Amino acid sequence: MLRCEFHFVCLQSESTGASIYKYTYSGLGRIGKWIDGTEDSNASVMWVKGGAGIEKSTIAKTMAHRLEDEKRLLASFFFSRMDSSRNSAHHLIPTIAYQAALRIPQLKGGIIQAVEQDPLIFKLSPEAQFSSLLTEPIRDLAEAGHFNSPSCPCVVVIDGLDECENPSAQVSILHAVSNALRTSHFPLLFLITSHPEQHLSMAFTSGPIHEFHTCLALEDPYFLDHDTRFFLKDRFEELKRWLLRCFLRLLDRSSSSKELLEIFSQCFFTARFQDWPRLARDAINRYIPYFQGADAAV
Repeated sequence: MLRCEFHFVCLQSESTGASIYKYTYSGLGRIGKWIDGTEDSNASVMWVKGGAGIEKSTIAKTMAHRLEDEKRLLASFFFSRMDSSRNSAHHLIPTIAYQAALRIPQLKGGIIQAVEQDPLIFKLSPEAQFSSLLTEPIRDLAEAGHFNSPSCPCVVVIDGLDECENPSAQVSILHAVSNALRTSHFPLLFLITSHPEQHLSMAFTSGPIHEFHTCLALEDPYFLDHDTRFFLKDRFEELKRWLLRCFLRLLDRSSSSKELLEIFSQCFFTARFQDWPRLARDAINRYIPYFQGADAAV
C-alpha cells in the first residue's frame, strides 16, 4: 500500500546545485488512495492541475520515486518547454514503451513486432503509436493475467502536459489514453499534471477522456491552507532546532554567562514581533565574534 503521510523532500536545485526544500502536498494522500483503489476507484486517470508555483512537478517526481521504490511505476515522462528532447509528443510514446519494456520484459516481443511491421510507426500520430506500441501488447498481457497482482507496475506519470509544444498534440495524447482505456482488460493508471489551460480543461471536462478521469485541483483552498500549515510548522521546528544548536555550542564556548544571557534575552524580546526569526538571528550573529567556532551563521 502507498504510504500517504505528509513529509518534506530535499531536492537538488537544477540551476544552482544547492539543496532546496520542496514541501509535498496533502494532495499526495489523495493520489495514493486513488492508486490503491480506495478513492475514485472507477477513474483510470487523475488530472492534477494548478497554476505556476504550485509545485506540480514536485508532486509528480515524488510519486514517481515512491512508485519506483515500490515497483509499481511502469513509466514516467516529464515534459519541458525548454528541452527539445522533452517538449514534443513524438518523444512521449516511444519513451513510455521503452520504459515499459524494461520494467515488464514480457512486453518486448509485442513492441518489437509492432516496429518491425511498421518501421515508420514513430512518424504516426500519438493515437496510432499508442495503440500499436502500448495498447495491444499490454492488453494481450493483461488477458493472460499478468496484471492481476497489485504490486505489478501499472502507473504512468506524465508531468507538464501543457509544456508539450503543440496544444493539438496535447489533446491527441489525451485521446490516445482514452482510446486505450476503452479497451477491455486495459490495466494502466495515468497520473497527468498540467496548468489548467483552456483547451486541456475542455478536453478533461467534455472530451472523450472525461468519463475515465478524476481531478485534483491544487489551488483548492483546502489544500493550500493545509499545506501552508504543514510548511510553517516544519520551518518553525527547523528554527527551534537551529536555536537550540546555537545555544549548546555557545554554552560550550562561552566564558561569560552574562554575554550568553544577553544574546538569548534579545531573542526572546524580539519574538514579540512579526519579523522575529530575522531579528533573533541578527541578535545571535551580532555576538558571533565573541564565540569562535559557534555554529550560528545561517
